[in-house]
Amino acid sequence: MSLATELVKPSISTVFLVEHSAALWLRAWVLTASQAVTYEIPLSHHGIAAQQDITVTGVKEAGTALTSQTSIANVESNPGSFFYDSANLKIHVSAATGSTFGKDIVATVVFAFANKAKVINGRHYEPRVASVPDLSLRIEADYGDPVQIGGGTLAYINNDGFFDKLVDVQWHGGVVTILLGAENISGPVMAYGDYEAAGTWLVDEWPSDRETVEFKLVEIKSRAEKTIPLDRYDRADFPSMSEDHQGETIPLAFGMIYGASPASIDPGARQFKLCSHAIRQLGEIRVKNENDELWSVVNAETQDLTTGQFTIAAADWETGREVSVDFEGLTDSDGWLKNNPADVIDEILTHIGETDFDTSAFSAAKSGFTSGNAVYGRPVYASAISLYIDEEMTANEAIGKVNAAART
Repeated sequence: MSLATELVKPSISTVFLVEHSAALWLRAWVLTASQAVTYEIPLSHHGIAAQQDITVTGVKEAGTALTSQTSIANVESNPGSFFYDSANLKIHVSAATGSTFGKDIVATVVFAFANKAKVINGRHYEPRVASVPDLSLRIEADYGDPVQIGGGTLAYINNDGFFDKLVDVQWHGGVVTILLGAENISGPVMAYGDYEAAGTWLVDEWPSDRETVEFKLVEIKSRAEKTIPLDRYDRADFPSMSEDHQGETIPLAFGMIYGASPASIDPGARQFKLCSHAIRQLGEIRVKNENDELWSVVNAETQDLTTGQFTIAAADWETGREVSVDFEGLTDSDGWLKNNPADVIDEILTHIGETDFDTSAFSAAKSGFTSGNAVYGRPVYASAISLYIDEEMTANEAIGKVNAAART
């Protein structure tokens, strides 16, 4: 059975399955019986009733993922791990060090809802969906996949106060996936694998009233609206830097960069910084003569490629003189320049903490841009990228620059 097949039949009704992830702050732990370092928490403490089908996809301690185990015994013998006992709706945790008390431990949980009661693959979809975002669907001549455009509002029925009882559930930033199916009165029940993904969104806001809970959803690509670079100069890290430069962005550098203006992080020590990460190589360094405005080529007195920093000898520079540098930016795991368009976009997404992308597609794109290998095995790329992000822009804007340079 397929969605396309069912859509053309009479007497069908649309079925929406909603898989809604959220963060659950876990607290009020008790020591698990007969265990020394394993603690447990019933999800009923957080308003999750026994009949509610919930999936625990991960647990983090202070932002670090704990290892999933299959039994309490395994958790006891492996600090820094957890076990979700779905039969008894309990999470068991052995902290990386010490007990769980006073630790910031958060679980990622997924709720299953629908616009009508459904049990699929043994999973109960609670009939709470009142309305879904307006979905822009394109059904091709061969009844191809539907596609998502834009955001909207997802509303759940809450006249029994179900959502009000969910204590310590953090909805903001959660992910919502909506699956579209059809139900034919005279036909068999549609299998889970036949539902089509209508779209995936992020939760932006969740204003509510007594009878409904409404979640404002935005496209998942809105994550790329985050401003980069993320790192900024701070007196705590650069105490000798002029106060005028505090709060300025620390650049990102991809490919061969020409004419970069480094930050003077310690004028007394004549120390400069080019970017927030390691670089492959320093090139030509030039210092401007204020009298005739001509540039003189100088050597680095010292250099630290791991931090993108260097110093200039006292004879070659004095406070206030402009410095211009050519250098090779971020490297890949093999030590070569990271200037393949696919690698650069991957790095930008990683920089903003985005991990939800198709790595196989990026690998294929990287291969497509690879022309071959030069001397000593150095890869040669078509449309090699040169991008110095020394001013604020969104990640989307930076990706747009890469795409324009790569003609994609």
